[in-house]
Amino acid sequence: CDSVSGRGGGKNTFLDPNHLPVVFRFAAHMAMEVSVRTDTDGQIYVPVLSIAYAEKKVAQLSASDLAQVSFKAEYSMGTKTYWTVMVVFIVLVCLFIIFWSGVRMYLASCRYPNIPLIVPGGDLNMFIPKFAILLLSFFSTGLSVLFWFHWTMAMYWLVVFKAQDAPFLLLPSAFQGNQYEPHDVLMTFLLSLSIVCVVLDFVR
Repeated sequence: CDSVSGRGGGKNTFLDPNHLPVVFRFAAHMAMEVSVRTDTDGQIYVPVLSIAYAEKKVAQLSASDLAQVSFKAEYSMGTKTYWTVMVVFIVLVCLFIIFWSGVRMYLASCRYPNIPLIVPGGDLNMFIPKFAILLLSFFSTGLSVLFWFHWTMAMYWLVVFKAQDAPFLLLPSAFQGNQYEPHDVLMTFLLSLSIVCVVLDFVR
């Protein structure tokens, strides 16, 4: 706790033991981060201790008040190699989506040729336009491939990182919240694709 900086008054009050502090400051949350070195085995970087302070006014405290204090030690390792492999996989998956979507759109185009519908009294608009069929083929292909890609990587993450008997691979640090942002972005993208596919399927 810090009972010095919370004292009010001039500079002499900091040296006066009889002068009570106005504000009581204490370390509310403490976290020690230990990162494993990737260039050498069995070594770590210098641990980092993060401390978050909280404060309460002395006039509002009583002898029975309790302060909640938490301490956490976290061990993590670098994920640069993992994300490099992931970027390569994502590029390959995108190329496969473009190729397979092109094949499906070509097949759909052959099944729905551009032949004007001649009906007495004009076109009744009973069929979906051809471009909507092509869009549905493209978006449904991307949705299927990305869904199974995401599911496979999630299972890999669960088995390799979470289901270890002896910790060999460590999860990313919770202090680096951006490590989990790609999962949220991909989930949001899959949800958007699903909505588009459902709408186009209803229209069809």
